[in-house]
Amino acid sequence: MPVGVAFAESVMKSFGAMLADYGGFGPGFNFLRIALAFSIVFYHVLTNSGHWALAHGPVLWFLEYSLVPMFFALSGFLITGSAQRLSLQNFLLNRALRIVPALAVDILVCAFIIGPAVTTLPLGEYFTDAGFFAYMLNIIGWAHFELPVSSQATRCRRSTAHCGPFPGRSTATSSCLS
Repeated sequence: MPVGVAFAESVMKSFGAMLADYGGFGPGFNFLRIALAFSIVFYHVLTNSGHWALAHGPVLWFLEYSLVPMFFALSGFLITGSAQRLSLQNFLLNRALRIVPALAVDILVCAFIIGPAVTTLPLGEYFTDAGFFAYMLNIIGWAHFELPVSSQATRCRRSTAHCGPFPGRSTATSSCLS
């Protein structure tokens, strides 16, 4: 066998051979996923810090449409590989151990740091509001999207009238606007 062919075979491995060599883990994928995640954060910093025109300008316009799909595609690929390597019980346990702690930290930071910083309610009323306790149910997967931020939202939740998803806007009933 010529030297060039032997070298090419040793360097040019198939994707399956690479995964087999690394025990089912693709080398470099974690770096790529972290790079995509930081790019998404960078894009959000640009758009939320008043640099909307730069983020959507001629150089970076593709970020809006490409970063999140690339991140989800890569994550889906890695999660599928994990599901194929592990038993169902171990796969679900690994997913829970990876997701639940980050979710719990996110919920607690939002409820105990960000919420009190942006609410117009007195802190005693904020921390005793039913919406505050309902928000904690997010940790077990029961979705509640709002923390108590104003006395109007609290009145709206406590009333018997349906107030719609945006109290104070045109979808709300008149009892929510008073």
